[in-house]
Order: sequence, then structure tokens, then C-alpha cells
Amino acid sequence: AAAAAAAVAAASNDEPVGAAPAPSPPGVFWLRFGQERSALDVLRELAGMLDVDISALREQQAAIVDAIARWLDTRRCLLILDDVWTLEQARPFTRLHAGRLLTTRVREVAMRVGGRTQVLDTLEPRQALRLLAACMQTDADLTTDADASELVRLSGGLPVVLEQWGAVCAALAARGHRRADRALLLQARRAARGHGDAAERDGDAVGRR
Repeated sequence: AAAAAAAVAAASNDEPVGAAPAPSPPGVFWLRFGQERSALDVLRELAGMLDVDISALREQQAAIVDAIARWLDTRRCLLILDDVWTLEQARPFTRLHAGRLLTTRVREVAMRVGGRTQVLDTLEPRQALRLLAACMQTDADLTTDADASELVRLSGGLPVVLEQWGAVCAALAARGHRRADRALLLQARRAARGHGDAAERDGDAVGRR
């Protein structure tokens, strides 16, 4: 299979977005989906972030969307819908008056949600290793490092994934984990192993409307 698809579709009032913030800046709400979470699960999470009381609404998804929409109508916000797998997960969020940026491994989802879609190229192995080293903030040559090569394979060559894993290694070093680069890579590789198979899909896309 080709490398993983990551698609991004953003609604009308787009704002530039970089790597996942921790925590998110004011007005930016990062919502992670994955294969297991339903739209209702994520709507409840968003309501909690916004301090919108939905305790009386229980399983009433449409009513929860309306309550969140009323809160958003008077504010300027950006919703990042991360790792959406189905149209059913994304559809309720298209009713919200907010900027939307959606990432997905499934091209059909990106196309049907709407907005502009742009294909992102994956990196060749040598390019990916150079990016990983830069994000780790190391001058080490990773071309012969088995753990680095495994991280590249698990990432599917996606720059955003390599940036995140490289940043993990850099953060560990900054917090006093003064171990060899290989040891940091090994720890990142172990953390990544649960996500690698999902990264082996087809093509990569980003888009805005």
C-alpha cells in the first residue's frame, strides 16, 4: 500500500494552523476522532471545552449541536477535526458556524465534507530521516539507525507525523533525559508502534475553502 492519506478540509473562515498545540491557543479547539469515537462522543467533549451545559440533552445529538452552535455564533473559533474516518463523524460539525480544519486518512471523507482539498506528497526515506533529525534537534546521521528507519516506515513518510515524533524526542531531551539519540528514538518507536499500521494507506491531502 502507498503511504497514509491525511486530508484536510477547512470551512469558510479559515485561519492558518500549524502543528498540534499543547495546549491549544484560545479560540482553537483540537478534537481527536479515530476509528472508535462517534460524532456524539466528540460533541460532548467540545461542549465540555466550551462549558456548554448539555446535561439535560442526554443522547439528543441534534439538540447538542444546536446548543454548541448558539455558543459559537457570537465568537470566532477554529475547530480542528483530527483523524476523522467517516462522513457520519464529521457531518454534525458542518452545522457549526466556526472555522473548520479536518484531517482524515480517507479521501472520500475529505471530498464529501467539502472545502478545498490538496494532495500532500510523502517524503522519500532519506528526506524523512533528515526531517526527523532536524525535529529531534540533533546533528546525528540517522541513515544507518534501524530505529529511525522504523519510525519513518511507521509514519508512512508523512511530514506531520515525523515532526510530532521528532518533537517527542526533543522534549524528552529538554526535560533532562540525556540519553543517546538511539535510546530516544527507541522510546518514540515503542510509543508509535500502536499507530503505525493505520499509517499505511493511500496518498495525502490538505485543503481549504
